[in-house]
Amino acid sequence: YSVTKIAHLSGVWKNELGSIMTLKFEPTNSALSGTYKSLVGEHPHDTKELNEPLVGFYNIKEPQMPTIAFWSCSAFTGQYFNENNQEVIKTTWILRSSEPSLGQDWEGTRVGTDIFLRVAK
Repeated sequence: YSVTKIAHLSGVWKNELGSIMTLKFEPTNSALSGTYKSLVGEHPHDTKELNEPLVGFYNIKEPQMPTIAFWSCSAFTGQYFNENNQEVIKTTWILRSSEPSLGQDWEGTRVGTDIFLRVAK
């Protein structure tokens, strides 16, 4: 993928697991807002549907690199690409869940990646 300056990230994005991220891009104040809908839960094997608000921001000098946060303990950071007219946001995420003790704390943080493709405008 090549780095491309973008006019906006507004729209609907879908990842490889079927999660849907709807973004509203505010070009005047470097803010993002929207919703995140997923059937992937906070814990492994958790399949309850999540429909959460999200907030985020981007660097005005590099708007192709947004940081997006949602739920109470999760965040995505990534980069926008446009390769051969296919728009992609490649993300790395961190998810923190509550654990019952300090000894089990190591189980509470997971890190992964997702690729979101823009759903047709």
